[in-house]
Amino acid sequence: MPELRRDRTTGDWVIVAPERRIRPRGLRWSVSADQVIEGACPFCPGGASDQSPETLLFRGSAEPWQVRVVKNTFPAAPVHEVIIEHPDHNRYLAVMNDAEVVFVLRSWQARVRALLQ
Repeated sequence: MPELRRDRTTGDWVIVAPERRIRPRGLRWSVSADQVIEGACPFCPGGASDQSPETLLFRGSAEPWQVRVVKNTFPAAPVHEVIIEHPDHNRYLAVMNDAEVVFVLRSWQARVRALLQ
């Protein structure tokens, strides 16, 4: 059972949920940034997250989408979303071009504003 605890050093509230470490079962993750092994990643285009309606979607010029925000299938809190920052989500923000970074920052900004209302 998850619980909310206050971090004594920072004063921040954190969710502690040890049972979350065992899910989702059956998925295999990438061994390196450019090599994905067995099984479809739920965040890649065509993966399971494509079946979820978007909370927010930014379309780029060359990709089917640039940034997608979907509800978390395994939420730790009532409002728990996943921001998929790029169709090739193994890419680090530091290596994205300026336009891609702008999409990511605008998505963060839009979701924070929406959740604060």
